Amino acid sequence: MSNAPWGGSEYLWSGAAAYLSVQGHRIFASVCRWRKPSSHLEKLRSDGVHITERHCDVSGLRSRLMRKLGREAVNYAEPLLLHMWLLKVKPDLVCISNGCFADNLRLVTVCRKMGIPYVLIAHANGEVMWPDDRFADEVMTAYGSAVRSFFVSRHNKDLLETQLGTRLRNAELVWNPVKVQRDEQLQWPSTDDGWRLACVARLHPKSKGQDLLLKVLARRQWQDRPVHVSFYGKGENEECLRREAQQLSVSGRLSFCGHVEDIDNIWATHHALVLPSRYEGLPISLVEALLCGRTAIVTDVGGNAEVLRDDMDGFVAASPTEAHLHEAMERAWSRRDEWQAMGQRAQHRLNTILPPQPAAAFGSRLLELVQQLNASPSRVASSFKAP
Repeated sequence: MSNAPWGGSEYLWSGAAAYLSVQGHRIFASVCRWRKPSSHLEKLRSDGVHITERHCDVSGLRSRLMRKLGREAVNYAEPLLLHMWLLKVKPDLVCISNGCFADNLRLVTVCRKMGIPYVLIAHANGEVMWPDDRFADEVMTAYGSAVRSFFVSRHNKDLLETQLGTRLRNAELVWNPVKVQRDEQLQWPSTDDGWRLACVARLHPKSKGQDLLLKVLARRQWQDRPVHVSFYGKGENEECLRREAQQLSVSGRLSFCGHVEDIDNIWATHHALVLPSRYEGLPISLVEALLCGRTAIVTDVGGNAEVLRDDMDGFVAASPTEAHLHEAMERAWSRRDEWQAMGQRAQHRLNTILPPQPAAAFGSRLLELVQQLNASPSRVASSFKAP
């Protein structure tokens, strides 16, 4: 990612990198440089992963220099540095992890020019990201030339195929790792003091839609209901959300709890997840809530409806709008006495389809691809031509 030191899209590649490194393989990672780097990088280093920090969003003296030299200098410098890094590393396979579906096309271009096989991971997609024809051609080439294209939800894959007007013959689905104890049965929280909803997401209404939730809570029906909403997460829009909550007179029914690592503790004190996203991949927070035996109220974006069955395991709003979110939350409120049973059904179903160790499974899949490339590079490469 280039917009934050760490996020949900970082757990799959980093978990796979650590797994493969511990298995004895030489793993190199190129990550964006931040003034305060993520603590996760130190853990990766301790697992033997060789990490290089590259300039993504330039700042300070380098930023002023680049502004003087112009955008073309920036466009030339990053591919050159990546090219030099790859010459040094000499990888058998490059795994390019995208927060959305096309965040790192420069690296793709470098790999293609150098003849280095690569795979792509797309962690999110949405209708708001529809590429124009020129960009669509770049994306088609990138995905068509990949050894494999991995998606965290079928919806994201199908949407990208529609956006590009082609079918991705090299696509596979993959699961993100989670940070909860899957076999632990959390006690159902008391409702004596009301019902507690948790919105676990980056504070970024453009993607996570927290503003829609505030507007629903401001409606007359919700003003006297014993419901409290806890926002878990950090982001660039926290102050705006706080001001909007004050404007709508809902601040007294909200808590801003910041980022927490102990996800089990969230679900020990909350009854359901509410996630009004405008676009998604497959939210890790949704998977974790279901694995903890909690139901959810979500919008029909990304892979939400692939793991949550409407009116059976939880409640799915037809679209990310205030009206549809209100409708889904009304249905949820009318059946609040069933939330515990719905969460248990969701937990049982998800445990049957989620692999025990998703990051290790992904690492093993990458290793299989390397072995196939080494055994018959021409056959594997010829199977994945750009459309």
